[in-house]
Amino acid sequence: MRVTGGSLKGRELAAPKGRAVRPTSGKVRESIFSVIGPRIAGSRVLDLFCGVGTLGIEAMSRGAREAVFLETSPAALKFLERNLSTLGIRDVAKVIKSDCRSFLRSKAPCREFDLVFADPPYSLKCGREIVELLEEQDILCPGALVVFEHSRFEDLPDRTGKLLLAKRRRFGDSVFSIYEASAKEGK
Repeated sequence: MRVTGGSLKGRELAAPKGRAVRPTSGKVRESIFSVIGPRIAGSRVLDLFCGVGTLGIEAMSRGAREAVFLETSPAALKFLERNLSTLGIRDVAKVIKSDCRSFLRSKAPCREFDLVFADPPYSLKCGREIVELLEEQDILCPGALVVFEHSRFEDLPDRTGKLLLAKRRRFGDSVFSIYEASAKEGK
Protein backbone atom coordinates (compact mmCIF):
# COMPACT_ATOMS: atom_id res chain seq x y z
CA MET A 1 0.00 0.00 0.00
CA ARG A 2 1.38 3.40 -1.03
CA VAL A 3 0.58 7.10 -0.69
CA THR A 4 -1.28 8.05 -3.89
CA GLY A 5 -0.56 11.77 -4.21
CA GLY A 6 1.30 14.82 -3.00
CA SER A 7 4.83 15.19 -1.66
CA LEU A 8 4.93 11.60 -0.35
CA LYS A 9 3.42 10.02 -3.47
CA GLY A 10 4.65 6.49 -3.99
CA ARG A 11 6.01 6.07 -0.45
CA GLU A 12 5.06 2.80 1.17
CA LEU A 13 2.76 2.53 4.21
CA ALA A 14 3.23 -0.35 6.64
CA ALA A 15 0.18 -2.30 7.84
CA PRO A 16 -0.32 -5.51 9.81
CA LYS A 17 -0.99 -8.70 7.92
CA GLY A 18 -4.49 -10.13 7.97
CA ARG A 19 -7.88 -8.49 8.30
CA ALA A 20 -7.50 -6.82 11.70
CA VAL A 21 -7.05 -3.44 9.99
CA ARG A 22 -8.95 -2.45 6.83
CA PRO A 23 -6.94 0.37 5.16
CA THR A 24 -8.73 2.37 2.48
CA SER A 25 -7.56 1.20 -0.95
CA GLY A 26 -5.48 3.44 -3.20
CA LYS A 27 -8.24 3.64 -5.83
CA VAL A 28 -10.80 4.79 -3.27
CA ARG A 29 -8.36 7.28 -1.68
CA GLU A 30 -7.65 8.80 -5.09
CA SER A 31 -11.37 9.23 -5.67
CA ILE A 32 -11.96 10.84 -2.27
CA PHE A 33 -9.02 13.19 -2.62
CA SER A 34 -10.07 14.20 -6.12
CA VAL A 35 -13.30 15.49 -4.53
CA ILE A 36 -11.81 17.18 -1.46
CA GLY A 37 -8.40 18.08 -2.91
CA PRO A 38 -8.75 21.85 -3.14
CA ARG A 39 -9.71 21.99 0.56
CA ILE A 40 -6.66 20.20 1.97
CA ALA A 41 -3.85 22.77 1.76
CA GLY A 42 -3.10 24.22 5.20
CA SER A 43 -5.88 22.26 6.91
CA ARG A 44 -6.00 20.75 10.39
CA VAL A 45 -6.99 17.10 10.14
CA LEU A 46 -8.63 14.74 12.63
CA ASP A 47 -8.39 11.07 11.64
CA LEU A 48 -10.81 9.01 13.78
CA PHE A 49 -10.49 5.21 13.82
CA CYS A 50 -7.28 5.89 11.88
CA GLY A 51 -5.83 2.38 11.79
CA VAL A 52 -2.34 2.80 10.33
CA GLY A 53 -3.09 6.41 9.36
CA THR A 54 -3.76 5.97 5.65
CA LEU A 55 -6.25 8.83 5.20
CA GLY A 56 -4.57 11.33 7.52
CA ILE A 57 -1.14 10.64 6.02
CA GLU A 58 -2.58 11.04 2.53
CA ALA A 59 -3.97 14.45 3.58
CA MET A 60 -0.60 15.48 5.03
CA SER A 61 1.12 14.44 1.81
CA ARG A 62 -1.29 16.68 -0.07
CA GLY A 63 -0.70 19.78 2.06
CA ALA A 64 -2.47 19.48 5.43
CA ARG A 65 -0.42 21.34 8.03
CA GLU A 66 -1.07 19.02 10.97
CA ALA A 67 -3.06 15.94 11.92
CA VAL A 68 -4.42 14.27 15.03
CA PHE A 69 -4.69 10.48 14.74
CA LEU A 70 -7.05 8.55 17.03
CA GLU A 71 -6.91 4.77 17.43
CA THR A 72 -7.36 2.11 20.15
CA SER A 73 -5.62 -0.92 18.65
CA PRO A 74 -2.04 -1.34 19.95
CA ALA A 75 -1.05 -3.18 16.76
CA ALA A 76 -2.42 -0.44 14.50
CA LEU A 77 -0.81 2.25 16.66
CA LYS A 78 2.58 0.54 16.30
CA PHE A 79 2.29 0.66 12.51
CA LEU A 80 0.96 4.24 12.58
CA GLU A 81 3.98 5.40 14.61
CA ARG A 82 6.29 3.59 12.20
CA ASN A 83 4.60 5.19 9.17
CA LEU A 84 4.80 8.71 10.63
CA SER A 85 8.47 8.29 11.53
CA THR A 86 9.50 6.63 8.27
CA LEU A 87 7.77 9.36 6.25
CA GLY A 88 9.36 12.12 8.33
CA ILE A 89 6.07 13.71 9.42
CA ARG A 90 6.02 12.74 13.10
CA ASP A 91 6.61 16.36 14.20
CA VAL A 92 3.33 17.59 12.67
CA ALA A 93 1.23 14.67 13.90
CA LYS A 94 -0.32 13.90 17.27
CA VAL A 95 -1.24 10.31 18.07
CA ILE A 96 -3.86 9.63 20.73
CA LYS A 97 -4.82 6.18 22.01
CA SER A 98 -8.49 6.60 22.83
CA ASP A 99 -11.95 5.40 22.01
CA CYS A 100 -13.55 7.83 19.54
CA ARG A 101 -16.75 8.35 21.52
CA SER A 102 -14.88 9.05 24.78
CA PHE A 103 -12.48 11.38 23.02
CA LEU A 104 -15.24 13.42 21.38
CA ARG A 105 -17.40 13.54 24.52
CA SER A 106 -14.46 14.77 26.59
CA LYS A 107 -13.99 17.76 24.28
CA ALA A 108 -10.34 16.73 24.29
CA PRO A 109 -9.58 18.17 20.86
CA CYS A 110 -9.72 21.77 22.19
CA ARG A 111 -9.29 23.05 18.65
CA GLU A 112 -11.19 23.30 15.43
CA PHE A 113 -10.57 21.00 12.49
CA ASP A 114 -10.95 21.70 8.78
CA LEU A 115 -11.09 18.06 7.74
CA VAL A 116 -12.24 14.97 9.64
CA PHE A 117 -11.93 11.37 8.50
CA ALA A 118 -13.94 8.64 10.23
CA ASP A 119 -13.50 5.04 9.17
CA PRO A 120 -14.87 2.87 12.00
CA PRO A 121 -15.17 -0.90 11.79
CA TYR A 122 -18.39 -1.53 9.87
CA SER A 123 -19.65 -3.85 12.61
CA LEU A 124 -19.92 -0.90 15.04
CA LYS A 125 -22.63 0.79 12.96
CA CYS A 126 -21.88 4.04 14.79
CA GLY A 127 -22.05 6.44 11.85
CA ARG A 128 -25.02 8.50 12.92
CA GLU A 129 -23.73 8.76 16.50
CA ILE A 130 -20.24 9.88 15.44
CA VAL A 131 -21.55 12.45 12.94
CA GLU A 132 -23.83 13.88 15.65
CA LEU A 133 -21.00 13.92 18.22
CA LEU A 134 -18.73 15.79 15.82
CA GLU A 135 -21.37 18.45 15.46
CA GLU A 136 -22.27 18.64 19.16
CA GLN A 137 -18.68 19.10 20.30
CA ASP A 138 -18.24 22.20 18.18
CA ILE A 139 -14.80 21.20 16.89
CA LEU A 140 -15.48 21.84 13.21
CA CYS A 141 -14.41 25.05 11.47
CA PRO A 142 -17.08 26.69 9.32
CA GLY A 143 -16.90 24.94 5.96
CA ALA A 144 -15.10 21.90 7.43
CA LEU A 145 -15.48 18.58 5.65
CA VAL A 146 -16.28 15.29 7.36
CA VAL A 147 -15.46 12.22 5.25
CA PHE A 148 -17.18 9.17 6.72
CA GLU A 149 -16.59 5.65 5.41
CA HIS A 150 -19.34 3.16 6.19
CA SER A 151 -21.00 0.01 4.95
CA ARG A 152 -23.61 0.32 2.24
CA PHE A 153 -25.96 -1.34 4.75
CA GLU A 154 -25.67 1.58 7.20
CA ASP A 155 -27.78 4.65 6.53
CA LEU A 156 -26.33 8.00 7.51
CA PRO A 157 -28.47 11.14 7.61
CA ASP A 158 -28.37 13.74 4.84
CA ARG A 159 -28.30 16.48 7.47
CA THR A 160 -27.64 16.87 11.18
CA GLY A 161 -27.94 20.47 12.28
CA LYS A 162 -24.91 22.24 10.79
CA LEU A 163 -23.62 19.22 8.84
CA LEU A 164 -25.05 18.81 5.37
CA LEU A 165 -24.32 15.89 3.06
CA ALA A 166 -22.35 17.25 0.10
CA LYS A 167 -21.59 14.01 -1.73
CA ARG A 168 -22.01 10.28 -1.35
CA ARG A 169 -20.01 7.74 -3.34
CA ARG A 170 -20.25 3.97 -3.28
CA PHE A 171 -17.36 1.56 -3.94
CA GLY A 172 -18.62 -2.02 -3.71
CA ASP A 173 -19.78 -2.54 -0.13
CA SER A 174 -18.16 0.71 1.05
CA VAL A 175 -19.76 4.15 0.97
CA PHE A 176 -18.15 7.53 1.54
CA SER A 177 -20.45 10.23 2.83
CA ILE A 178 -18.88 13.69 2.68
CA TYR A 179 -20.46 16.36 4.88
CA GLU A 180 -19.82 20.09 4.98
CA ALA A 181 -20.22 22.18 8.12
CA SER A 182 -22.20 25.39 7.71
CA ALA A 183 -21.12 28.64 9.36
CA LYS A 184 -21.53 28.86 13.10
CA GLU A 185 -24.34 30.96 14.44
CA GLY A 186 -23.30 34.47 15.42
CA LYS A 187 -20.15 34.41 13.25
